[in-house]
Amino acid sequence: MNLRGTLRATLLATGTVALTAATGAALAATFGKLKFQQAKFDGQGGVTGLSDPWDVVVSADGRSVYVSGDSDNTLLTFERNRRSGKLKFVNKKVDGQGGVDGIAAAQGLAASPDSRNVYVAGEGDDAIATFKRNRRTGKLKFVNAKFDGQGGVDGLEGTEDVEVSSNGRNAYVTGFDENALATFKRNRRTGKLKFVNAKFDGQGGVDGLEGAFEVAASADGKSVYVASETDAAVATFRRNGRTGRLTFVNAKFDGQGGALLSDATGLQVSPDDRSVYVSAAGDNAVDTFKRSRRTGRLKFVNAKVDGLGGVDGLAGTFDLTVAPDGHNVYASGFDEAAVATFKRSRRSGKLHFVNAKFDGQGGIDGLLGAYLMASSPNGRSVYVTGNDDASVVTFKRHR
Repeated sequence: MNLRGTLRATLLATGTVALTAATGAALAATFGKLKFQQAKFDGQGGVTGLSDPWDVVVSADGRSVYVSGDSDNTLLTFERNRRSGKLKFVNKKVDGQGGVDGIAAAQGLAASPDSRNVYVAGEGDDAIATFKRNRRTGKLKFVNAKFDGQGGVDGLEGTEDVEVSSNGRNAYVTGFDENALATFKRNRRTGKLKFVNAKFDGQGGVDGLEGAFEVAASADGKSVYVASETDAAVATFRRNGRTGRLTFVNAKFDGQGGALLSDATGLQVSPDDRSVYVSAAGDNAVDTFKRSRRTGRLKFVNAKVDGLGGVDGLAGTFDLTVAPDGHNVYASGFDEAAVATFKRSRRSGKLHFVNAKFDGQGGIDGLLGAYLMASSPNGRSVYVTGNDDASVVTFKRHR
């Protein structure tokens, strides 16, 4: 018997092969599932300014988590344990205090790829605010803010969301009330933004931007996408990798080709740039689009709908996040106080429902009004804001 045969006979005799197979099956069954870790609530443990939480973002180095507070006009900083994912409150920045400006009714957040800056969409100020980040402590220092109608800046009425391109050269900001998408050039040394231009719904052939909500950029730097709530649409733009300027490509609307995009809010591009996912609160659905990596154009694949085919936890789904390894998609269910887990096919992009976690079940807390979401760069954690619970919830992800 050769060495391989001898080793196999030994393993069979000791039961190690059976144990390995069983372990593999167990791992396959748990992969991607979420386990509740903790919830941080406004007014507890020193946390303040979280009475109406909106967005959540994780710094690129995984050390910090930032949460925006809508009614409190705040930006909260949490220290993140990179092993467990648990959060520790550090401090908060408040509009109008300590020189901070531009974050009234703070909404969408973005962290720069170099971990140097955090950007905040201030809906109440029609502004985008820039903060410098201490990469050791995670603490933030206000830099400046750009306001709609000042210094030539346009497209920021009802500022909703912000995204920084993968190369760190640009920031893109949605103006919900102005049905617009603004482009800024980013100084990679200081983090400051310089207005470039804005695209408006109904101008220059642009469509699908009415009620522009969430914006996302592809990792290859070629495309920018916008989910528009009022238009029930997803707009596609081609991005100039050198200047950051955008050219409108097309828009996909609710009902076209089977797409379910009523009240489209959440939007994310998969890490491999093959798929784009959209959450549609009006349809209680998550849509899958196949993305052309050459042109950036989208083709509707299918939709997962709450209550159909065993899918649960998607009632009023408001946002979603794709795991960095591309294996899973997670979606928030505002009306069900839930987070749904899907397994993703990296070949087709299609989703397979795994399970859902609900507030008040299995010790889970803080998910009332489950809102916006983020994944940690290492793929170990998923964070959700609980708008009605005045909280931010941490889940550990099985990998």
